[in-house]
Parts: sequence; structure tokens; C-alpha cells
Amino acid sequence: MKEKNNIFAIILFNNKQYIMKNRKVNIKSELIKKKKIIVNKILLIKINNKIYIAKPFIKNLLFDFYFLKNKIIKNKIIKFKRRKRYKLIKSHKKFNYIFLLNKIKWLKKKQ
Repeated sequence: MKEKNNIFAIILFNNKQYIMKNRKVNIKSELIKKKKIIVNKILLIKINNKIYIAKPFIKNLLFDFYFLKNKIIKNKIIKFKRRKRYKLIKSHKKFNYIFLLNKIKWLKKKQ
């Protein structure tokens, strides 16, 4: 079980690079409504002290992720000028999703 959890990878999702450590990926993105994600664009992977580096992607490899939890962080921006009695409050939300690795699939090479 230690071997499965000791996986490090760099993946490409929505044209952004994310780091996967201990089977978890922290995706900072807009709203994602999917409960399951399949990623085939892997840039680097380290399993059991073996490192595979891509040119540009690792072929014949798929990652299957499922949704674990999300965090919605609301940021408030306050502008205040004391003598003019001016106050402006704006806010926006950051979406932070955590996905857990379900399966690693090595596909067979076509001959």
C-alpha cells in the first residue's frame, strides 16, 4: 500500500499544470461539475523510484480521478478613505477542488 501512495506526477488539465502528490490533486479552477476526470496528458511521473519524463506527453498512460472535496474561498476587497467617507466592498470566490487518484491504466501499444 505504501507503493501506491508514493506517487508523484505532473499533469496537464485545462491547459494548466498541476502537481499530484500521494494520489491527490489540488485543482484551482472555475466550476467543475464532473465527479470523475480522466487525464491522458501526463508530463512526468515517479513510481517506486522510477522516473518517466515525457516528450511532450507520456504515451499509453491514463489517470482516472474521482472527486473528493471542494473548498470555496470568498475574498473580500475593501477600499476605504476616511476623510472622504468613501467605502467600497467587492468580493469574489475562488474554487479549489481536490481529486483523488482511482486508477492508473497503462494502455497496450498498437502494433
